[in-house]
Order: sequence, then structure tokens, then C-alpha cells
Amino acid sequence: MKVMAPYLSRGYNLFIDNWYSSLTHFEKLLEADTIVVRTVRLNRKNMPEELKKRKLEKGDAMAMYSHKIMAMKWQDRKTCFHSDSTA
Repeated sequence: MKVMAPYLSRGYNLFIDNWYSSLTHFEKLLEADTIVVRTVRLNRKNMPEELKKRKLEKGDAMAMYSHKIMAMKWQDRKTCFHSDSTA
């Protein structure tokens, strides 16, 4: 968060990979009116069970929303998971 401090609440979007994508950091950035887009690991805490279990065909996608956070799953050659926020 210290690295992002000069950019918070100034209209910037932050793109991060799954190594830096804890829900705690995500929520703090959202509180600072900073939009976050991230890849996410399926085994992270608080990922919706239905999103984990549903089988998709190649090219299909599904999304679930909670407050200002969206979790999305889509099927390409591999299954991909993504989460983002709207400030």
C-alpha cells in the first residue's frame, strides 16, 4: 500500500497478478477509490463456491457480484479466474 499511496483516489486503475491479490488489499484499495483488476487463484478465501464448481465450455464465462467486487470465471484452453472492482 505504501507504493500505491501517491496514486490512491486519483482515478488510476491498478492491474495485479494472483501473487499480490489478497482480499484484504483489494478491499483497502477499493476504499481508497482505486479500481483494481486482478487474476485470482481459485483456492483464495471468499471465492464463491458456485464459481468454483460450475463447469464451462470453451468460450463460456460467468460472473458473480458482491457489493462493488466482481468475480469472473471463463474457459479458454484452461480455466481462468479474474476479479475486479468498480469505485
